[in-house]
Amino acid sequence: EFIVDIFSRFKDDLNGKVIEDFNRLQLEGNLDEYLAKFEELKALTMVRTPQMPETYFLESFIGGLTAAVKPCEGF
Repeated sequence: EFIVDIFSRFKDDLNGKVIEDFNRLQLEGNLDEYLAKFEELKALTMVRTPQMPETYFLESFIGGLTAAVKPCEGF
């Protein structure tokens, strides 16, 4: 909630790049770093578009994972 409040305060400086960065996020190294960046961009995205369903974020998170760490079909 704190992160959302901070970014809400400065959201005019963020423009549309937040959504673009969120949609392009891919796991490239450490899973913990990916998770931290995902949570940061998710919070910023939620400030700009609070109506986004949780399923969008779940699918985006899984979509950014590499094949080696993606859950198998039907998981």
